[in-house]
Amino acid sequence: MTRNKIIIIVVAVLLLACLMLFVKPYLNSLSFNEKAFAIEHTEKISKVILTNTKGQKTELSKENNIWMLNHQYKAREQVVLNLLNALSNIKADYPVSKSGHNNVMKMLLSNNTKVEVYMDDDTKASKIFYVGGANVTGDGTFMILENKGKMAERPYVTKMLGVSGALTPYFIADPRPWRSREIFAYKANEIKNISIKYPQNMDASFMIDNCGKQPTISSYNNANTINNIPADSARLFEYISYYEKTFAENYINDYLGIDTTVNTTPYCVMTITDKKDSVNTLNIYRMPTTERTKTQYDAAGNKVPYDSDKFIGLINDKKDYVLIQYYVFGKYFKRYEQFFNVPFQMSPVKK
Repeated sequence: MTRNKIIIIVVAVLLLACLMLFVKPYLNSLSFNEKAFAIEHTEKISKVILTNTKGQKTELSKENNIWMLNHQYKAREQVVLNLLNALSNIKADYPVSKSGHNNVMKMLLSNNTKVEVYMDDDTKASKIFYVGGANVTGDGTFMILENKGKMAERPYVTKMLGVSGALTPYFIADPRPWRSREIFAYKANEIKNISIKYPQNMDASFMIDNCGKQPTISSYNNANTINNIPADSARLFEYISYYEKTFAENYINDYLGIDTTVNTTPYCVMTITDKKDSVNTLNIYRMPTTERTKTQYDAAGNKVPYDSDKFIGLINDKKDYVLIQYYVFGKYFKRYEQFFNVPFQMSPVKK
């Protein structure tokens, strides 16, 4: 090979290298779609991490086909489904104008929620974008994608079909709204026994054993019949079925005066043991009336000391306080004698 040919080859290689150096970023930019916020196959999403500029963080991960919050609590199923629906249907409506670009970016950088979406068992996020506030008209939300550790060139106003307002409620980084409010979730054949104890009225208290072919009931004073009449099996089966799906209204761990309330005698102590001997205990306390209580006075004009519609519950090995509604839990407050076909049944336990 002649000297001239060698020089030509070397120059060609150098030119090709220089060309690739300049062209590669351009090619990369072509492959990145700064409008592609939506996730096509949400069923493959394994994890979503939401982090905001206030330092709050929520990690939602699919574990054994159950969505978990921060690997510790069950997540609210419907709220997660709403998030997945949003991820599937976000559309970039239009890019922010050049004149408004700097102001929008300033707002996005100072107040945003970072959304990281992981697919299958990938250790690297397949999509990252930032959610800001609503646009001036309130019918769109500012968002911007991230590409290889850098924000895209332009933010967009995004919308979702069927949603007229901002999309920020779908991407809340505060973990509290994501936590499941589920208290009971049993299939009837999973329950071993149920204990309902009224500390101030033990005659009404009872225990249900669900280990045999037919459930049986006994009272805390060792009675298992009334007037030699056996309990009604249909009523027992129906009562056990109540534990299939029940939710609290909300968590109230920051409720003022909670310590004073739970130092009183519980109104009711519910204990459910499943056939794996896992015990679930709910201590229920009367909730003192507040300015928000619907019924402030009784028929005689006397101030009502307790809220007749709501109670305070202590759950999760006495770690969490929840607000529960009589409308939901009233069905559990049965008396022992109500499971028997006796001529004159006493009324349900008073609220």
